[in-house]
Amino acid sequence: MTWVAIAWLLATGVGIAHCALPRARLSEKLALAFPLSSGLHGAANFILMQSGNAPVYWSALFFSPFLLFAPKALRFGGINWNRKDCWALAFIFLATLQVAVHVLITPAFEWDSVSMWFLKGKALTAEGRLTSDFMSRFRELHAAYPLNLPMIYAWLGRIKGWYSEDASKLVIFIYFCSLLSILYCLARLKWPRTASLAFVAGYSAIPYALVITFNRDADIILATFIAATMLLLIRYQLHPGFGTLILLTAATFFCSWTKIEGIAFSTLLLLPFAAMLFLFSRNPISKRLFISILIGSVMGLAVFWIPKQIFGTEIWLEQADFAHRAQLLEKTPGIAGVMLAEMANVWHWNFAWFLIPLLLWKGKDLYQLKFLVGGQVALYLIVYLLSPYPWRWHMSTSLSRLLLHVLPTLFAWTVFAIPAGTEDMQTGAVRGGSQHTPS
Repeated sequence: MTWVAIAWLLATGVGIAHCALPRARLSEKLALAFPLSSGLHGAANFILMQSGNAPVYWSALFFSPFLLFAPKALRFGGINWNRKDCWALAFIFLATLQVAVHVLITPAFEWDSVSMWFLKGKALTAEGRLTSDFMSRFRELHAAYPLNLPMIYAWLGRIKGWYSEDASKLVIFIYFCSLLSILYCLARLKWPRTASLAFVAGYSAIPYALVITFNRDADIILATFIAATMLLLIRYQLHPGFGTLILLTAATFFCSWTKIEGIAFSTLLLLPFAAMLFLFSRNPISKRLFISILIGSVMGLAVFWIPKQIFGTEIWLEQADFAHRAQLLEKTPGIAGVMLAEMANVWHWNFAWFLIPLLLWKGKDLYQLKFLVGGQVALYLIVYLLSPYPWRWHMSTSLSRLLLHVLPTLFAWTVFAIPAGTEDMQTGAVRGGSQHTPS
């Protein structure tokens, strides 16, 4: 039943992507399929849990019409692989194999994955309802965190009949594969297939891009939705379409629906970025992007406050003591130094963060993505400054995971800042756009 449920999510996800992006490449539809479908089914499960033990199959029934569109999306032409493609694919396969071994086979022991995600998914599977009494039991396990991932786990568990940790591990692995696929599609908006695979191989060569995934927590889920947001944000500017806006709204919402850091990304960073594009360009494309992201952000904020406003759950959000403002100035150099030292650690991040000064110097940032990358880093710096916890401990337990969220944005900036060399290479991927275009 686990495999049946996974197959259902993939099939309906392909149908949803095809309805929204009928002229997109098959690779784009496959890349977005599982994140979109699992997020939507989890959200439907969240709604069903308000009315008692409603059968989870109602959510499956609601999305079943999209199965009719899946066969149309799966039509594609042949692909002529060359030797360079095969080398890049082999490297990506080895990285994916490492993730598969660690995520699917080894026992789950990392604190966040077990307590905050697996345990909540298991409890939601058993309870079948979302009540104030149920939510109050998780006060010490970050009850304020959004419930996207636990709801996905609970959806799979209720389809199967009981919670399965192996099914939860499989979700993490599929999200990792989806992330790599989305990054490939992001590169394909500008580059040919060989170069796009090389970019993804470069991403998979970043040690912590894999190691953090081994922990099986929600950071890889959030990174996937941030990557999807970047793909849809740029895709709409290159190839406008109403379906792209719908998916962008969903991706923005899922960022907020996954982690508190996603709320910060959507509302404090992505929304002002879209407003900046609208104010400075004043064209219809920028206006629609702003409205789409605004809707997704508002939905994310609404879902964040539902546990407090409807279920009466106390959301425990610690705040910094602003009476000791002098301490902010005292710890600023230390926090900035630790962050720079971590970003310069080539054993963790390879040379990924060294791209920032290089891109600022030589890159052509047509989409102003440097503001998103810089904004994310600055936002996390401010979080540590205002944190009520000892900053050294706080950074040692979370900095590397927060930097993982920045990687998809840095990837997008790199892909579009490096000159492609020919005009055809820059725009050919977009002009291709037919549903039969090879991946």
